[in-house]
Amino acid sequence: MKHRQDAIVKCPFYKGEDRQILYCEGVQDGCAIHLAFDTQEHLKAYKGCFCKGYYDGCLIAQAMNRKWGYET
Repeated sequence: MKHRQDAIVKCPFYKGEDRQILYCEGVQDGCAIHLAFDTQEHLKAYKGCFCKGYYDGCLIAQAMNRKWGYET
């Protein structure tokens, strides 16, 4: 699955994006979690806050930290 990627993203669990969808690392190998937004503005706001900013505040990043044993 090939998606557009943003080089400025800090989150290690970010995998890419399409028009209004962010793709993140999944809970198992070979899968991904996707967040679908109703507008591109909502996607950009979320990405700016979590993916490019304080990603430890993102619920998906918190779950992936637990998956890998990196409790924050």
